[in-house]
Amino acid sequence: MKYAVNTTWKHSKPIDWDQMNKLLEEGMEEAPEGGITYWFEIDSHTHGSLSIFESKEAFDSHKKRVDERRKESTDSGIVMTSENIGLIKAKYSS
Repeated sequence: MKYAVNTTWKHSKPIDWDQMNKLLEEGMEEAPEGGITYWFEIDSHTHGSLSIFESKEAFDSHKKRVDERRKESTDSGIVMTSENIGLIKAKYSS
């Protein structure tokens, strides 16, 4: 079953979405096959993310790289304010 990770991040400066898109593309180059990540604006200093992995094992295999990127984010003035992780139990799409 698919596995989801949802986080919220606070930035010390207004978000530069061109730079954020570049960082996301670079960060996902080593992501497991079949994964998807969305970053979305909450306000000018806050963004959220939603990543969907094919399985918990796929997330676990990518977690070391994710943790390294998160440390880089914290060092640059971006702080994670929440994280929710879990197995997707239901899905609706239209």
